[in-house]
Order: sequence, then structure tokens, then C-alpha cells
Amino acid sequence: MAGGTAPFRTRLVKIVVPVLVIAAAGFAFWRSVRSARAAPYFLTAATERQPWRLIVQSPTRPGDPVLLLEAPAEVSRELFDQVFKRSMESMRAPGLTGIPLVLAGELERGAQRLPADALV
Repeated sequence: MAGGTAPFRTRLVKIVVPVLVIAAAGFAFWRSVRSARAAPYFLTAATERQPWRLIVQSPTRPGDPVLLLEAPAEVSRELFDQVFKRSMESMRAPGLTGIPLVLAGELERGAQRLPADALV
């Protein structure tokens, strides 16, 4: 009888160990998904009420933005603050102050050659 239990134990170990490893990896993944880094970013009510602006710029290259959506300065400050608190990584704000909506190259390739002022 002692000879019959050894193959059973090795078979049991070969099955249980991978199942436990997969379960531990699943738990670690689920925990990271539910962590603070996965939580949504938010803006305060005062920042949400501030107006965003459409800005037209004169481009110098095809990849430069022509039409930008510019957020209030407090938006980037609040978001960068939250990123730092969650990941403890300091970041620098980009040089571009808005979200590019239309690039110069897109405007040039457009079927109707619109002037930049006609976008607004």
C-alpha cells in the first residue's frame, strides 16, 4: 500500500501547486485592479464649474495644433497632484496648454480648405 500512495501524492502535488499559483496570481491581479491607482481621477466642484476655452493658434509645422481645447490651470494642477499621491512619481506638465482637436496637417488635407478662424 505504501507504494500506491507515492504516485497519488506526486499527482496531487502536480495538480494542486499550479492551481494555487494561478489562484495567487489571480488574487494579485484583482487586488491591483481594485487598488488606489485604478481609482478614477476627480475634479473638485469649483474646478468643474470653470469654463474651458477653444483657442485657435497659427501653426508652424503640419503636426502643430490649430484648434485647441484649453482647460483651466487648476485642472492640470489637481490631476498632477492626484497622480503624484497615487504613484509617488513627480511629473512635469506638458508644454502644450490644451487638448489638440485639429492639427495643421489635417486642416491642409481637408476637402474644403477652411481658414483656421472658420473652425470656431
